[in-house]
Amino acid sequence: MQTIYRNLEPETVNYFSLSGATGDQFLLNENIKLIKYGAGVSLSSIACNLSTVNGTAFITNPVFTTTGVPSNDLRWAVGFKHSLVAAAKTLVGWGKAVGTGETTSSIYASDFSAGVDGFTAAATNGVVAGNIDSIGGQDNNLRFTMAADAGEHRTLKSFTVDVGALYKIGYSYYIPAGQSNVDGFLTRFANVDVETFSATTAAWTAILDYRTAVTESGFAFYAADGTSTSFTDAGADDVLYLRAISALTLLTPSATGITIQASKTDATQNFTSDDGIAPNATSFVDTITAS
Repeated sequence: MQTIYRNLEPETVNYFSLSGATGDQFLLNENIKLIKYGAGVSLSSIACNLSTVNGTAFITNPVFTTTGVPSNDLRWAVGFKHSLVAAAKTLVGWGKAVGTGETTSSIYASDFSAGVDGFTAAATNGVVAGNIDSIGGQDNNLRFTMAADAGEHRTLKSFTVDVGALYKIGYSYYIPAGQSNVDGFLTRFANVDVETFSATTAAWTAILDYRTAVTESGFAFYAADGTSTSFTDAGADDVLYLRAISALTLLTPSATGITIQASKTDATQNFTSDDGIAPNATSFVDTITAS
C-alpha cells in the first residue's frame, strides 16, 4: 500500500488504500475532480467483459491505457456513472463495489469416457464418436468425422444458459496435419464466436475465453476448410478431435473490475439501461461522470 498524501478526494484515498493500487495519486485526483465537478472522463478504448444479467451485473477484466488514471483497473471509478458505448449503442450503470476476484459456477464439463456426452451432428454434417483414445497422447476424446455432403459440417451440444450472463469457456482441440480439407474450425457458444478459424495442427491446443451469452444455446463447433465452414470433404474422412470442454458462469468480477448498480441510490446489482449494445464488442468507450 502506498503512502497516501493529504488533501485528496475521498475516492482517490479509497483507491490507494486498496491492495495493488497503481498510478500517480495527484494525476488520478485531478481526473476524479473532472468527474465530480466537470464534464467527466472518457476511457476511449477499453476492452472488458460484461455480465449484464439482472442481479449479477458487473464489468470485469478491463484492459485500457488512459493518461492520468491507473491502467487496466476500474476500482477507482466506484460510485460514478458509467456509460459504455459500442457501435452507437449504450449501456449505462453505476459503479457499486470493487471486484474481489472471480467466482464461478460450472454449468457444463465434458466427459467422453463413455460416449459422446450429448454431442450430436446431422447426417449431412458428419458423425461423432466418444471414448477415442491415443490421440496426441490423450485418451477419452470426442471425434467428429466429416460427411461427404457439400455444406456446413458442425457438431452441437445443447444446454440452457442465461442471456446476459458472462461465461468462462474452455476446451482443447486436435486437428491432424495433411487432411484433404479440414485445417481449422469455428467455435460458437450461445451464438457468439469464441475461436475463429484456428489453424494449429498436429498438437493439442487449449482455448480459454470469456463470452456474454446472447442466446440460450450451448456449444457449436464448425469444421473449416481455410476460412470457409461450407465445403465438400474430398474423402469423407477428415476429423476434428475435442476434449476438456467446459462452461462456467462468472458470478463476480476480477480483482480489477467493479460491480454495477441500477442508480446512484439504488444498490440493485443491475445496469440502469441498455439500448442493445453488443456485450462482446472488441472495445468500448466508457464515459465516467458524476450524474
